[in-house]
Order: sequence, then structure tokens, then C-alpha cells
Amino acid sequence: NALALLSVRYVVAGGQPAPGLVPVYQDPGTGAVVFENPDALPRAFFADSVAVVDGKDEAIETIRSADFDPRTTALLSSPPPPEVDPAALTGSAPDSGAVSVELTRFTPEEIVWTVRTERPRMLVASEMYYPAGWTARVDETEVPIVQVDHLLRGVPVSEGEHIVTMRFRPETHDTSVLISWVATLLSYLGAVGLAGLLWWRRGHAEG
Repeated sequence: NALALLSVRYVVAGGQPAPGLVPVYQDPGTGAVVFENPDALPRAFFADSVAVVDGKDEAIETIRSADFDPRTTALLSSPPPPEVDPAALTGSAPDSGAVSVELTRFTPEEIVWTVRTERPRMLVASEMYYPAGWTARVDETEVPIVQVDHLLRGVPVSEGEHIVTMRFRPETHDTSVLISWVATLLSYLGAVGLAGLLWWRRGHAEG
């Protein structure tokens, strides 16, 4: 389940690393085997339901259970913020074509999806949960990013078609930019000042 949640499609190992992986190639020289994971999940998907468990230990135990299906259930290991209602994000599986998730932009600092859902759902992104700097918007509305399935990020999305955007902008970013500009300005001023001083001394020496 952990491999599936992290969208791991291929695993290289000396032997069978986990049940369910299918060998697709073996190197004749080293004997290493390439296994394909047919259960790998997409980079982002809508879960049918949201469940709250009691802490990270229970979340890890649930994820490791053979009975847990990460495609349908998103686990929260702590109480969600007020904007996230697990009951409102829980319901039946959709009819064919009722939901879609399309990745339209991916950079180190911005990820954008075009999504559609027939009811409120949790969008699970196969990106490591990192609260220090990442923000999310559904269209132009800022929404919380919650820790889902112990490892990943989740964003609540309302019914309809939306643009979901995650941006990385840590609190130290603006301060760092300001310091950089000040340092650059001081460097230029110092260079101009030094050039002026040398010119002034040369003029007085010649005089």
C-alpha cells in the first residue's frame, strides 16, 4: 500500500520484494530483477471517503493492512481543521466519468491540476506532506492541506470543475529575497563608492 500511495511503478531487487509485484525483466549479468507494481496509484486521485484514526501509529498499521484500499479511503491521523468535514467528503463511488484529475503543470514550486467531481471529495496528491511553506487553492479560494495516509497531502474539493494549485512559498522566502536585494544594493554602492574614491585620489595626486 505504501508503494501504491507513492506511485511507485517499478522496483529493482535481488528477489521478490513484496507480494503482488510482477517481474518484467532480469539482468543476465547481475541477476537483479525489475518488478512492476500494477497497483501503483496516479500522482493524484479522488478518494471516496475520509476516515479519522487515532494517531500516526494506527494510521501506519491501517495502511499496512491487506484490508485497506488506499484508492477509496483517505486516512487522517489527527482531527482535521474546521474547513474539512470528513462526513461531507464521504459517499459512494462515482459513476464512470463522474470524476477526473489531470495534471497540467508540475514544477518544484508549483503543481496544478484540472479536476472534476460530482460531489465534495478529498483530492489525494502523491506528494510528501510538508507543511512548512506549501499552500493550496481551489480556483481562487485558499484551502488547507491536510496530512493524508501518514505520508501524503490532501485537499478538500467541492462539487464541480476546478483548478487546484499547490505552491511552495515558505515564510522565509520574502525575508531571503529582501536580504538578497539589500546585499546586492550594498555591493553596487560599495563598488561605486570605491571607484569614486580612487578617482578622487588620482585627481588630487596629479594636482
